[in-house]
Amino acid sequence: MGKRKTFRTKARVYKKAASKIKALPLHGVKLALMILVLGFLTSQLVLCNRLSTKGEELQLLEQQGNQLAQRKIDLDQEIAKLSSLSRIENESKEKLGMFSGIQKVEYFSKENVASLR
Repeated sequence: MGKRKTFRTKARVYKKAASKIKALPLHGVKLALMILVLGFLTSQLVLCNRLSTKGEELQLLEQQGNQLAQRKIDLDQEIAKLSSLSRIENESKEKLGMFSGIQKVEYFSKENVASLR
């Protein structure tokens, strides 16, 4: 009987200790989960804020890129217009008083070149 009594006593002691141990971690688990959820929410808020500002910056850079591309097209067209041979000839005649010495270009065929020798 002595063993049974000590076994029952030990069982009661273990049950009391287990109930105390179980009660404490449950509150700790709830607290840890609340802290974890708050951490996730805060990180989500920070990430959304950063992504939205980066999106605005990206749109601004895209607009600037489009404007620069259009400016390049305009400048290429202006370069092509200013470097055309007919424009250069007209400018040299009008502004510089130059004239085109070549009025008519004659090409020789192979037979004509052979007969000239």
